[in-house]
Amino acid sequence: EPAWAQLKLFHRDRRKAEKNFADGRLDAFKGIIWDIVHGLRTITASDSDAHTRIADSLSQLEHAVASNSLETVRAALGPAVASIRDAMARQHDQFSAEMERMTARLDNMRDDLMSAREQMQVDALTQVYNRGAFDEALERYVDLATLSRQPMTVLMIDLDHFKSINDNHGHQAGDAVLRAAAETLLKSFLRKNDFVARYGGEEFVVILGDTPDEMAPRLADKALHSLRRLDIEFNGTSIDVTASAGYASLLPGETAGDLMARADAALYSAKQNGRDRAESAGLPDPDRNLQPA
Repeated sequence: EPAWAQLKLFHRDRRKAEKNFADGRLDAFKGIIWDIVHGLRTITASDSDAHTRIADSLSQLEHAVASNSLETVRAALGPAVASIRDAMARQHDQFSAEMERMTARLDNMRDDLMSAREQMQVDALTQVYNRGAFDEALERYVDLATLSRQPMTVLMIDLDHFKSINDNHGHQAGDAVLRAAAETLLKSFLRKNDFVARYGGEEFVVILGDTPDEMAPRLADKALHSLRRLDIEFNGTSIDVTASAGYASLLPGETAGDLMARADAALYSAKQNGRDRAESAGLPDPDRNLQPA
């Protein structure tokens, strides 16, 4: 009898321990299931198709948790996991496709922005760089020349008597002259460090990278001589073109504004001294005349 009593006590304690273990496991499963239910609802919130496909799995999971049956929970868990995997795979595919669309759209936007920026930097009439592009480039050239201690020169060129061309032949003729002058300057300054821009009106400017002051006269001569050789016909009339130029080389500690002011002063001096000539920002030489021999 005592042995039987002890056996009953052992069996009762064992059953109690098993129940506690099962209850603990069931509670743990319940926590997992509720997490799954929450995840499923989150996944299906933005996908009506997925919601339709796994609505049954949600219902089964909720009933299984409410049943307090570990076997029921286990039976419902497999289909639920499969539904989750299917929904996640579907969302992954949708996300990948959307990312591809967004990437393509961003690439198109980048190309459009680059094109727009290039158009903003180019003068519409002459197709050389415009004033804004020049101002930005000049700052970079000055910074680079200062850091590298390399020489650089700015050349300003102004077409002579341009107003009379417009007055005598019309603005379309003036536009034709500007286009021809711009093309001529591009051909005159072909080095990779040369930067040709329309500064405004009939005025052009050239940045000559890695160019000391002693090289500037020869380069200016070449450009002015090429402009003189232009043969522009408009409505049966030949239009002659000459230009005046001023140049200045960067001095130590000089800013872009200072450099431009000196080049502009040299251009003014060239125009005052008879036009169709180039002068340096240094002391002008009144005997210097760039007419070809």
